[in-house]
Amino acid sequence: MTSEDTVVVEVDVDIPSVVAVDVAVPARTVEIDAEGVAVRGPVGPPGPKGIDGADSMVPGPIGPMGPPGQTGATGATGATGPEGPGGASTSRFFYRKDNGTAAADPGEGRYRYNNTIQNVATTALYVNNVTQDGFDPTSIFATTAHDDEIVLQDKNLAADYQQWRLLGPAITHGTWFEVPVEYVGGSGVVFIGNADVAILLRLRGEQGETGPQGPVGLTGPQGPQGIQGPQGIPGSGGNVGNSGTPTVGQYAKWVTDTTIQGVSPATVLSDIGALSPSVAASTYQPLDADLTSLAGAAGTNAIYYRSAANTWSPVIVSTGLTFTGGTLTAQGSGNVNNSGTPVAGQVAEWVTATTVKGVGTYAKLDSPIFTTTASAPTPSPASDASTKIATTAFVQAAIAAAAGSFPAGTLMLFQQTAAPTGWTKQTTHNDKALRVVSGTAGSGGSVAFSSLFGRTATDSFALTVTEMPSHSHTVSDPTHAHGVSDPTHAHGLYDPGHAHSIYTVDNYFLTTGGGVTSFNYLAGENPVSFYQPTSYQYIGSGSGAAGTGMGVYGAYTGISIAGAYTGISIAANGSGAGHSHTMDHRVQYVDIIIASKN
Repeated sequence: MTSEDTVVVEVDVDIPSVVAVDVAVPARTVEIDAEGVAVRGPVGPPGPKGIDGADSMVPGPIGPMGPPGQTGATGATGATGPEGPGGASTSRFFYRKDNGTAAADPGEGRYRYNNTIQNVATTALYVNNVTQDGFDPTSIFATTAHDDEIVLQDKNLAADYQQWRLLGPAITHGTWFEVPVEYVGGSGVVFIGNADVAILLRLRGEQGETGPQGPVGLTGPQGPQGIQGPQGIPGSGGNVGNSGTPTVGQYAKWVTDTTIQGVSPATVLSDIGALSPSVAASTYQPLDADLTSLAGAAGTNAIYYRSAANTWSPVIVSTGLTFTGGTLTAQGSGNVNNSGTPVAGQVAEWVTATTVKGVGTYAKLDSPIFTTTASAPTPSPASDASTKIATTAFVQAAIAAAAGSFPAGTLMLFQQTAAPTGWTKQTTHNDKALRVVSGTAGSGGSVAFSSLFGRTATDSFALTVTEMPSHSHTVSDPTHAHGVSDPTHAHGLYDPGHAHSIYTVDNYFLTTGGGVTSFNYLAGENPVSFYQPTSYQYIGSGSGAAGTGMGVYGAYTGISIAGAYTGISIAANGSGAGHSHTMDHRVQYVDIIIASKN
């Protein structure tokens, strides 16, 4: 044995005795019940073999393990494995918590509980069929079944959640679902109104198919352990030296092959920590700062908690509690009496110092609704501008304080039907608009507000010629003919009468020596006397030309051309009727009254 071997020895000073330590054995724990430790002397020579003792009735220590037995026969084929568990799928939807509890549609993107006490009394969830982000999960809720799970988790904090188990499939009501549930567990969070919550719907899948046949059985067990050999012959004793003076609670540490020394627990732990990791891990509990801190806890009848890394601190047992002998007990005693029969969902109200009763009407912390008269302090309106609940007296005092700052006769506008207390409604002006002026205030106009701003079109108006824009007309000319009337006519003849001169022509022939020569003369003329006609011939007679003097009078012909319509027409353009334009004047408005300060 070397000086590095450490033997932990616990010393008990009550019983004096000496225990020899065999130095040939590796480091081990030896209990020494004595005030001192004997020093081992040098090993003596082996003594003679003692007489065999009688068979001991006490079983000896287990001998070393015998050699492995022969491999057993191959086991029979295992039985067919059980059916695999049903699969599962999870869907996530975002909703906002609604404060209502009625079995009705909570509104788009919202859900509600059927009880104000969420994780104790709730038996159903009412969920709208549209999520906050506009998704319709109807097809998924329609496939829910008994034992499916719903987890309600804060959208922004995964540590805040509620876990529920479905007691049956979700029931659809058109725009919302009724989900029968029971509370399973969670972080204890209670979601307030308008909280953004993620609903995780975990559906059990269909039952899996039968599993495959099991593998071949394992090799048979190892053969039995061999018979223990006889106990060896004890060696002769010797002395162990002691270095220093050990005290109660110390451990024995070998400082030489034959000497031990009492050391503190901290030294033992330090020595263990100095060993190589492989040796320390296989032989000792590694040195741990948490355990070191806990080992240093010196209090009795105390509870310790891990207040920081590697730090254990005592728990403070407050007034009304005691911790003795490992038991935490609440102080005080007495019975609490119950008045009436409480029902699920009610809260306890102390009616006397020792009596409570269940009440169902109370103000919720997230959105209180008062059904009876609420009492509260009445601070001065001038000195308190906080957001506390105001009593009727406070509001009336505030109104009175505000009203008192206006002189009598002051005119104010109020958006209400009746004038407030201390004011008189003025009825001089009705159905009029308001106009902001920089000069003297007055009134005017002739058309009522409702008459003008209730119109949806302009007045009817017909354009005059001068108001018409330049335009054209279509001309139609089918052509035409005139009839001619000719009654015939006559001319008058004027004849003043006339005369003609009448003459005769005689032809005389004169025979001369040279031949016959003819000549003639007109009647009444003297014939040529110096010729003697030899023969005579009558040629003829006639009248002389004379103007007649006749004339033809002028006369009207009587011919006339009959009148005829041309048929030419110009197409009309425009109806000549009045017209109007659409113009919707129905502006939005708020009715107000004018009131005068009394």
